[in-house]
Amino acid sequence: LMTHGSAILPSVLPPNLTKELRHSIIELNHAQPPQDQFYIPQHAHRWSLKMGTHNRQLDPNLALPRSLRSIANHPILSKTIKQVLGPNPALIELTAITSEPGAASQEWHYDTYGGGANLRYGRSYTPVYSIFVLLQDTTREM
Repeated sequence: LMTHGSAILPSVLPPNLTKELRHSIIELNHAQPPQDQFYIPQHAHRWSLKMGTHNRQLDPNLALPRSLRSIANHPILSKTIKQVLGPNPALIELTAITSEPGAASQEWHYDTYGGGANLRYGRSYTPVYSIFVLLQDTTREM
């Protein structure tokens, strides 16, 4: 991570929980109005869901909190995050981005605002890292 800026950890979630979480996120996508979602470029056929961790109506089996627990307890990921950020790292944003068939490719972009970075405001910002968890097998063509 510190050498290349990224790492790939296969099977962070067990397959059955991955399937449950994907189903819950799709249900939540359709239930959340577009104005309550994060804006993302090339947004046709794409959702950027702001997520709460407990919605029993749309996530009756609470797949999201169970998935977060599984991710946080993943032995390699947990150790890596603590080595980089120190003990007790905080989750500051939870978003699920879903693309349907027909969604245009997104242009290259930053996920954080460079003007508010820790190098410029060292006392009020800490390093931010993104963790992407794929909820289906993907191919280059996708």
